[in-house]
Amino acid sequence: MYAGWSRDELVRLSSSSGGIFTELARTILEMNGVVYGVVWDDEIFLPRHERAIDELHVKKMRGSKYLPSYVGKILQEVLNDLKSDRAVLFSGTPCQIAALKRLVEIENVNDAKLYTVDLICHGVPSIIVFKGYLQYISGGRKIRYITFRDKGKGWSRFRVKISFENGSFYIAEHDKDPFYLGFIEDLYLNRVCYNCPFQKIPRLSDITLGDFWGVPRSLRDERGVSIIMVNSAKGQNLLKMTENLELIKISLKEALRINQSIIYREKKIPRNRDKVIKKATIYGFNSIIPIIFKLRIKRKLKLLLNLIYNKL
Repeated sequence: MYAGWSRDELVRLSSSSGGIFTELARTILEMNGVVYGVVWDDEIFLPRHERAIDELHVKKMRGSKYLPSYVGKILQEVLNDLKSDRAVLFSGTPCQIAALKRLVEIENVNDAKLYTVDLICHGVPSIIVFKGYLQYISGGRKIRYITFRDKGKGWSRFRVKISFENGSFYIAEHDKDPFYLGFIEDLYLNRVCYNCPFQKIPRLSDITLGDFWGVPRSLRDERGVSIIMVNSAKGQNLLKMTENLELIKISLKEALRINQSIIYREKKIPRNRDKVIKKATIYGFNSIIPIIFKLRIKRKLKLLLNLIYNKL
């Protein structure tokens, strides 16, 4: 297990954490391989998986989307590339990796050149709620770009930023944006995400990537630091072939200090989850904003009380 980042300053700054995915993708492209990752759909602004054969396309795959991506026929395209003896890098959520691996097994396809990368996943929220959020924020303006991880104020103080075609934009600290708050508070995750069977060790992927929250002070850097968990010999080999990386060995204990989702994913389903989603659907996203901020205040109060109790 490693802490790490890309030595390419531009890649690191334009990625959610350390830019590791882009560097792995570069290695695969240099092998005349194919990269599969998630981009924003330019029309409906929902995530979808796409196939890339050049770095310009891979660039669109950078950044956390925090939503379920549309896969469509992409998995079949992965199989076709493997059958053509091309190296393939496929990135996705742990459940998407599981689906791909199962399909490869069913179709009896040689996966010697298949490299899989998943992420330390918090779960994926309701698309219905997200659509309502976009309508609420945009106010009819046409969206040009969305980023959940703007590093304008640094990696640890990332912001949600939505740019519009008329030149205006919405920007909010991550702990003040209502959609992000509801997501991180588990208010409207997809039901299966509350007890995910794949977000645990051992991993099905070759490499797992995530933000190194709680990074030791000696490695702390506002340009972004990643956790890189190597889950197979194939993953270790890919990492060795990827030259433009700064890697520092860390222990599982160091990684788990704040990143408990690496090994455990069960969460309690909020009592009002279904009502919240229904309310957002009928009355609009703005109708659930008071619920989101009330939940956040309760969480902060609980943390404060725990801190006071532990000091007594």
